[in-house]
Amino acid sequence: MKITYLFSVCCCLFVFVANAQEGIWPVEKLPQIKEKLIKAGLKLDIKQIYREQEDKLVAKPSGVHIALGRPKVTAPFDSTICLNEAVFDTPDGNAALISSSGLAIGVVGYDFLPDSLLELIDPMTGVWVAKPKEEFYLSDFFAKSVSFTFDLNENTTSQNISGNILYRYYSERQLMKQDLAWTYDDEEYFYYSSDYYYRNNEALGSRTLSKAFRDVRLVALIENSKLSENARDIVAIFRLYTDQENRPTQYVADTNQFYRNPHFLPISDKAIVDSFHLVMGFPDESYFHMNSFMLKYTQDFEVYFKQVLATLSAYDPEFGKSFSCDCDDIEELNEAIEYHLFTENLFKNHLGREPTWKQEYGELLRLIQETYEKQVKLIPAIVHSAAILEDESSFKDAIRLVKDWRDVSKTASNHLDENYFLYTLSHSRNPSINIKSLVKLFELYFTKLPLEHISPYAKQQLANHKNNYEEFVNELFLKSPFFDTTDMANQLKQHFSRNIEKFANAPVVALLDSMTRHYQQKINRIAYKYEAFANHYNELLLEAMNVVLHRKPLYPDADRSLRISYGKLSPSKNANYLYSNAHLLPSHIGSPAINNQGQIFGIVGALSPEAYYNMYEFDVKKSSSTVIPIQYILESIAQHAQGKYLLQEIGK
Repeated sequence: MKITYLFSVCCCLFVFVANAQEGIWPVEKLPQIKEKLIKAGLKLDIKQIYREQEDKLVAKPSGVHIALGRPKVTAPFDSTICLNEAVFDTPDGNAALISSSGLAIGVVGYDFLPDSLLELIDPMTGVWVAKPKEEFYLSDFFAKSVSFTFDLNENTTSQNISGNILYRYYSERQLMKQDLAWTYDDEEYFYYSSDYYYRNNEALGSRTLSKAFRDVRLVALIENSKLSENARDIVAIFRLYTDQENRPTQYVADTNQFYRNPHFLPISDKAIVDSFHLVMGFPDESYFHMNSFMLKYTQDFEVYFKQVLATLSAYDPEFGKSFSCDCDDIEELNEAIEYHLFTENLFKNHLGREPTWKQEYGELLRLIQETYEKQVKLIPAIVHSAAILEDESSFKDAIRLVKDWRDVSKTASNHLDENYFLYTLSHSRNPSINIKSLVKLFELYFTKLPLEHISPYAKQQLANHKNNYEEFVNELFLKSPFFDTTDMANQLKQHFSRNIEKFANAPVVALLDSMTRHYQQKINRIAYKYEAFANHYNELLLEAMNVVLHRKPLYPDADRSLRISYGKLSPSKNANYLYSNAHLLPSHIGSPAINNQGQIFGIVGALSPEAYYNMYEFDVKKSSSTVIPIQYILESIAQHAQGKYLLQEIGK
């Protein structure tokens, strides 16, 4: 990227007139961009898409009523569309409800589909449609919709919520405290059960209550490669199932019924070129507001990860599938780093224009750099620990299962259900471990990490085996009962309580347990602290740039909350899809494209390689995403023998 180009971009940025399509906006901020949307071509009344209601979510501990703020609920459009109830977040992307009988359209990753199902796809048409009452249950898949969001205030802390009994807003069904679980991820709190999902988002200043549908069944599959370029997932039509009271629940084959919801997106089989459209979805991370040091840390992490992966792949080509990293393209990161460096240098040079600026903002870049240097030192510990603790081979699943049993048995009056335990163990993956890669894995852990980042128990175990990595792995792993999950299951069926205690006391359980605790206490906790510092200093830097460079703030970075983008359609050489220039991210795949009548006319198929830069900066000339028209999806379904009944249900 040339400096002259950078200079022109930066100068335009500081006066800032956004491109018509720019923005990945939280739905609750739509009123703030009303004029922008109208100017771009929106004809819907903004209140038909979104409005606030005065109702309140109330927690009732011991008879005390605590109001948690004003929830923001999207309003129905012609009694058929309700944004928060009609768009879903899924493990592989997004989906949208298209009927009152629980049908939704989106994408599913191949990892969720067994070979036996993929073999049923017609090789000529690329389509599979289930027979009536023979829909395929997707294990470990979910569809999550936002019930509402509400503003944070000084009276609504995570602490007072976590200690209270919670109520679902939309049905007042009580969720007892013991039904909820707690986890900590990216400095956000999550509370969830089979049908309830609560998220505290400090960055957006809001909290979100969601429904999580766990009983999701496949109705149809259409190979995305037949419809869209750069496709990595498969187009799917799902059906969501609930209990008899229309509440999300776990999978029960015979008693669950389809989700009855009047709020869905009506289908349009017409996609008009050059027309305005909205795209709704749950995009994950974007890095628009990151400074150059935050981006450099991302790049350093990726480079180190790829080096380790290359080393281990030399011993086992399949190792890359054992754990993953959301790695970005080096070239994209280089461009983004160069762009932000130029902006930060411009900011630094402008500080001298006002004495108060240098006094107030002069130390920010130094503090940001110091935090970056501390973060970089933790990269080896994070990568090598994750390579061991997040490995997905079967015997690791068995160890985790035993650890869960042991941990629950210490704190609960009842142990984990034996039948559930045996069922989970029998369905764990077959052992697939390469001995040489496992030996190399631990060799890197012990040799690349400083002593303070290595588990003391692990160091002692290695010393007990005379610092011989092969002997260490052989004695602790290969000779452990966890390597043969079939034999484990047989022993547990013979005498569960006696053998589960034996498994729980195995040295390999203590090893991985100690490594996990050491990682959480000595590495992960510090990493989160540095990340909090980095985010705090970055927020201060953004505020300072607004003052010094008159850089107006844009939309918050994407964070898997419900967002809305907008743009126009253009034709492609392939009649099976169109192009959208909306500001989209790779994680928008499956998101519904909606016209000015509130109808879904297509779903996002894939981004062009150039559009991946949207994660860092928006360039309307580069932003090009494929939209698969509903028309072609319906035509594909019509070619299948079972397609007629499905089209009749959809209303086509």
